[in-house]
Amino acid sequence: MTKSMLCAALVLALAACAEGCAHERARVDPLAEAHATNLAELERWAWPDHDDAWRPLAEHQLIALEQLVCLLIAEAERARLSRSQRRQAASLAALVGVELRLATLAIDGRSVRVWVVSEPADDRRGRGTYVIRLGPLAPAHAELLLQAPHDRFDKRTGALALRLLVEDDASSVRAVFINSAHRYRQLDGSKEPRKRADANPADAAHNPEHPLARTTARVLEQRELVLVQLHGFARSAEAGDPDLIVSSGVVQPSRVSAAMVERLRTVLPEHPCGHHGIDTERLGGHHNVQGHAARAALRCFVHLELSEELREQLIEDRELRRRFASALPSAAEDSRGCR
Repeated sequence: MTKSMLCAALVLALAACAEGCAHERARVDPLAEAHATNLAELERWAWPDHDDAWRPLAEHQLIALEQLVCLLIAEAERARLSRSQRRQAASLAALVGVELRLATLAIDGRSVRVWVVSEPADDRRGRGTYVIRLGPLAPAHAELLLQAPHDRFDKRTGALALRLLVEDDASSVRAVFINSAHRYRQLDGSKEPRKRADANPADAAHNPEHPLARTTARVLEQRELVLVQLHGFARSAEAGDPDLIVSSGVVQPSRVSAAMVERLRTVLPEHPCGHHGIDTERLGGHHNVQGHAARAALRCFVHLELSEELREQLIEDRELRRRFASALPSAAEDSRGCR
């Protein structure tokens, strides 16, 4: 038995102990009843008003978070957990120190159900936020994992990701992962960027041991999802920057990134779109650890940079957002287009 297998077995044993020893807590089933909510509250769960901090998780907590999110995504299409699975989820959440909810959002006369894993408002330490949509998705599209790993630094990327998750009944987004501590938050509480990428441990896109990065890698190992990351950049009109920059995460574009550029140019003709490695060399995401994890698992990865002006328009203009969503990867673009 490998070390990772031993650690995973230990986590399951710890979860069983937590369930059996903490009797009062074990009787609480956070997924038994749905919480009626709205987008504003969902955003507050994703990024509470309290101050954030960075505190790394212990190895057994990282494994517990991986197991929790993988369990929820595996059962999301079926949209239900057995009683024993709910108990397991609650115990894993307790080990990690996260809150677990079943929520129903009323949007334009529709009901969208989600499972939410988020940090307590008074105990934010960078574990991340994981929102999983329940039920079948649009069959014509690929099943997408949408991420905003630099929310609040890349302004409004988290809010945009959540809107794309619940946009309509034709959504292809299965889950949204969002960072819950500023990318430059340090152990001492300061928020200053360090020159070396590995000196910024709260940066979910560049620290492979970040909870969001670890969970992403495990989810991609277990499920064929297309990973699309939303980022933001300061567009320079003088330099001729486009409004969007699409990248495969490496110098060589992929079939999926090329197809997405073509669709974006069709559905958003008023917003210039650049393709990294073809007509721009900027912002390619070459050091993005989720991109590395996707390639290791033979999954598709698209790194998408949006100007601040476009991000604001996508938040406010639903028709523009729906056009943007229609350009996301389709079911025909499977992992073979990303190798």
